[in-house]
Amino acid sequence: MQRRSGRRFVRALGATALLALLVVPVAAAPPGPADPAADHPARKAAREALAAGHPEEARKHLAEVLRDYPCAPSVLLDCVRASADAPDELVLAWDRWATAVADKAGRIDLTKEVKALSGCDDGARREVEKARARAAADVVKAMGSLRGPAAPLVARAYDLLLDDLLEGAVALQAEHRDARAKARAKVQNFRFHDLRHTAATLAAAGGA
Repeated sequence: MQRRSGRRFVRALGATALLALLVVPVAAAPPGPADPAADHPARKAAREALAAGHPEEARKHLAEVLRDYPCAPSVLLDCVRASADAPDELVLAWDRWATAVADKAGRIDLTKEVKALSGCDDGARREVEKARARAAADVVKAMGSLRGPAAPLVARAYDLLLDDLLEGAVALQAEHRDARAKARAKVQNFRFHDLRHTAATLAAAGGA
């Protein structure tokens, strides 16, 4: 009888402890800065210039901010706002902004403000970013499957191609970072002397 009572007590105690864990709130980690470029001196100067009706001056300040935060969507959006009077610069700002905000599948969430400011074909831009995402995935997959003596050399070529595909694409860079690092390990083991072996292997395969 005492054993049964003891077991019931242990079960009740365990249930109470579990309930306490569910009820007591767990302290969350402090959130990171929503806009890391918000306090940049040149960013504040750019917004002041834009509010005063001086977009060209604002663009000069924003160019300085972009040297420190080249892929910050909020800064690139300010570039779009500051380029309304400069069609060529507007297209470039819109292009960089769209690439920065696209998710890993290339989807873009366009706001009414951006649509009104850009005046660009958002449907075409969405297709560009989706194609970029698919191409990056294909290249990373190909890098991971490389085998044989020529693998390091081909991996380097793929890596250079990824530099272009992932430039400014924040979500894609994060998505493929680990897989790309593994492929780069092959490149680090590459020696120019290995090309002799690669050439001999290809020559033998060709019947030379």
